Amino acid sequence: MSILDKAKELADAISESPELRRVKETELRIMINMDAREIVEEYQNIQTDAINSGVNYEDLPEEKKERLQYLEEQMNSNEIINEYLSANQELNQILESVNMVITGALNGNQSDCSSCSSSGDCGGSCPSGH
Repeated sequence: MSILDKAKELADAISESPELRRVKETELRIMINMDAREIVEEYQNIQTDAINSGVNYEDLPEEKKERLQYLEEQMNSNEIINEYLSANQELNQILESVNMVITGALNGNQSDCSSCSSSGDCGGSCPSGH
C-alpha cells in the first residue's frame, strides 16, 4: 500500500470518528441557534478585522477589547458553544496524537499513542497527557 493510500485511509478513519461527528453536530447546533451564532460571528468578525489590520490584541481600541471580553463571557455561559469548544478540543487531541505518532516514526521513536483514548493516559509521550 502506498503512502498516499495510507493517508487516505487515515483521513477516512478521522472523517468517520465520533470526535469529528460531534464537532460537526455541535457546529450545526450553533448555526441553528440564533444567539450562539450571533455571538460567534461577532467575535470572529472582530478577530478577523484585527488580523487583517495587523493589530495585536494589546493594540486594539479599548471598546473592542471590552466587546471581546463581553463576547467571551457570553460564549463561556452558552451551553451550545461550550459543547462545540469541548468537541473541538477532543478532535484536536486526536489530531495531535496522530501527528505525534507520525513524527515519532519519522524520528525513529516507536512510542505508540494508538492505545491512548481521548480520555486515557499512556505515560505522557502523547499530547495532552495521553
